[in-house]
Amino acid sequence: AFENLDAVLRAEGGSLDSIVRLTSYFASADDYPIFKRLRPELLRAPFPASTGVVVGLLIPGMLIELEAIAVRGSGRALSEGGAAGDGG
Repeated sequence: AFENLDAVLRAEGGSLDSIVRLTSYFASADDYPIFKRLRPELLRAPFPASTGVVVGLLIPGMLIELEAIAVRGSGRALSEGGAAGDGG
């Protein structure tokens, strides 16, 4: 799922580092610990705001669906004392 998301973001000039909001839909709550372990390997601090929801996914065999809001440029970069997205 993250590979697909990264490909879409890169096609538009972004990357996983561009994500400011991530919603993760899980087929089973049992998958959340795996996601939580992998997330820091795929995303860097400051981590995007996020929500995880357990739902019945429409495609058989699908374990997770990701929905992301991303910014272009360096909008997510932080400087000392700044906040995400304020360019500070």
